[in-house]
Amino acid sequence: APGCQYGSLVERCQQREAEFVELVKDYEQKSDELKTILVRLSLTNTQSPKHKKKPLTARLSAAKAVMSAGCRWPKRP
Repeated sequence: APGCQYGSLVERCQQREAEFVELVKDYEQKSDELKTILVRLSLTNTQSPKHKKKPLTARLSAAKAVMSAGCRWPKRP
């Protein structure tokens, strides 16, 4: 019956949504961890001698760029 198919579709959607919520939580946690790392990098960067400073700054800005780009989650239906 068509009703049954619809039921299983709804179940699958709910399961997907649950997985999606987990992914978002995981992403937010990783995002926080990355922010912490970036802060630590900034601190060590200011304490390091001049010649060491450049590559770290480059890596830091690259990491920040990735961070600000973030993960664009699809809009909820």
